[in-house]
Amino acid sequence: MELQKIYKEVENRIQRINFEALWENFHPFNFALYSEEIVCFCGRLLPRTDEFIANTTIYYENKWIAIWHLSEETDLDILTAKIIHEMFHAYQMEMGEKRFANEIVAVRKY
Repeated sequence: MELQKIYKEVENRIQRINFEALWENFHPFNFALYSEEIVCFCGRLLPRTDEFIANTTIYYENKWIAIWHLSEETDLDILTAKIIHEMFHAYQMEMGEKRFANEIVAVRKY
């Protein structure tokens, strides 16, 4: 799996999205794709560190970023949508949002 190539493809798709049409003042955030050992962040390859766990948003290099673990080939449009979903969580954190759904309860209940 070529992380840099996938990263660039996702980045190109993200650039075509009108974030403001999704949510007022929503904007793109930096993101990272990672495997078991390597992280591709802003197009550059780095060794994976403990911050990179799960598919979420993290505070990294003094900014909120979206992260996604790649363990197998995936549809790039779906991956892009998932990254944008995590970017929205980064936006929520940037805005100081405190209300988050309990996803564990939601999975069990519904």
